[in-house]
Amino acid sequence: MRSFIQRHGRTNIVIYITLLAVITSDLLSLLLFWASDSSRSLLIPTFISTMVPLIVTPAVSWHLVGLLIKVDRLEQEMRRQACTDYLTRLTNRRAFFNKAPVLLQTSECVCLILLDIDKFKAINDNYGHPTGDQVLIQFANTLKANLPAGALAARMGGEEFVILLANTRAEQAKDLCTSLHNAIAARTVVFDKRQLSYTVSMGLTEAFAAVNIDRLLQQADKALYQAKANGRNRTEIFQPDDAPD
Repeated sequence: MRSFIQRHGRTNIVIYITLLAVITSDLLSLLLFWASDSSRSLLIPTFISTMVPLIVTPAVSWHLVGLLIKVDRLEQEMRRQACTDYLTRLTNRRAFFNKAPVLLQTSECVCLILLDIDKFKAINDNYGHPTGDQVLIQFANTLKANLPAGALAARMGGEEFVILLANTRAEQAKDLCTSLHNAIAARTVVFDKRQLSYTVSMGLTEAFAAVNIDRLLQQADKALYQAKANGRNRTEIFQPDDAPD
């Protein structure tokens, strides 16, 4: 029903229902007329059976179809909100874990970037949570403005974000990280007529064969830890323990 309404539109559906009501009413009128074996004229019953549904049906069906459309829109909005982080409007953690396996299964190679806003607790403590929220919102908007087509970005919780890139090599993902660092450095958050700048550390990992999303996150988390240890505001690429020096 939902797809039928979306495909044909409210007006056409009302027309369809009205025509069906008129045809059904006329057929029933004819059947009753023949069953009664009446010798009276068929003109008046046919006129009544045609005009009544022709007048009543459009008004009633227009209202009912409108209610169905509203219910459908509400359901779509509820599904969207269930998959969206309320503050940043990015994909939320639950939706990310639902969507990520599809990208992993349909990509020859993938890159995952784990991003963490540096010293975010200090921002909240020193400038207040409303300012911290503005940092999160601005950072999310920066992600949206710089992401390539087909990328999946999500807020994992707190100040931690993730980007999953399908059919992307590490060199390309590293270029994206560099662009994000530059874009973040070029913007500030205004609070109490003052400007606040912030930085982000990133951990990057690459995979070619089918891999579990949890494993990718663990690898990216190790790279992120290394970025924090090396001074923050930088990107580190995951290196397996058995990688050559």
